[in-house]
Amino acid sequence: MRAKNLETKMADVQVALYGDGSMSKREFETAPGLTDRLGSATWGSWSNRSVPTETMKAELAAAQEGVKTLTKALNEAWAEARSLDERLGQAGGMRVILPDVLK
Repeated sequence: MRAKNLETKMADVQVALYGDGSMSKREFETAPGLTDRLGSATWGSWSNRSVPTETMKAELAAAQEGVKTLTKALNEAWAEARSLDERLGQAGGMRVILPDVLK
């Protein structure tokens, strides 16, 4: 069950990063992902010599908040993955996360 929860968390992270591709393929309105927001905030600035627009500022602010939320979710998922890996090792299975990686 814990592995399934981790899988669900990682799917949520993917949606937060890239948006819900499954829904958008079916032509439903979806919230933009973090990469979309960053792209929107930066793309317009390449050929623009004026100050950033309010839309660019809003997209950047939303992306900054998204990074905070995503960082928390990734840290929780990493802790869960390490815990599952430890339990796998204790049960005699082959550990898949190297013990010294990203402590």
